Amino acid sequence: AELPVQQLEVERAEADVLFFAKQQARAEVRTAKSGFIVLDDPDALVGATLRTGQVVLSVADPSRTKLRIMVPAGDAGFLKKGARVSIRLDSDPLQSLPAIVERIGFEIKLSEDKVPSVLVEAVWSDDIHDVQPGQTGSAKIFGESTCLGMQILRKPLIAFRSLTGF
Repeated sequence: AELPVQQLEVERAEADVLFFAKQQARAEVRTAKSGFIVLDDPDALVGATLRTGQVVLSVADPSRTKLRIMVPAGDAGFLKKGARVSIRLDSDPLQSLPAIVERIGFEIKLSEDKVPSVLVEAVWSDDIHDVQPGQTGSAKIFGESTCLGMQILRKPLIAFRSLTGF
């Protein structure tokens, strides 16, 4: 009498194994190219409901990295496409790497330091292979030559104008 019940339990367990194997095959994601996985916020995906076709992540080619530079909104008016950039990564602060401004955003967002900033994208001007995605550092964007006095007095003049309304 117990044998048919146990037989049914074995068949149910086999059906569960088959079902979960099919579910695992459906959950596996493959890409045609190799690279690094880029996620904006991995914690936001935990327990989230996903739709078919929803973009969850992207794969970045490490040989085609770009630079994302947050420039304070007050300094964004001086930026020009094609301007030279000098990058110093935190991983190697003594080495300066050359880049060129490729795109200047128009939307103002808060940077990590909570400063209203404009996103500037730059590309490496030399063939640089050893830079891994996700690194941080500092950037110096070169612009046109200006009078030293104007460069020194620019921010105090802006503050004076905003206080007085001139």
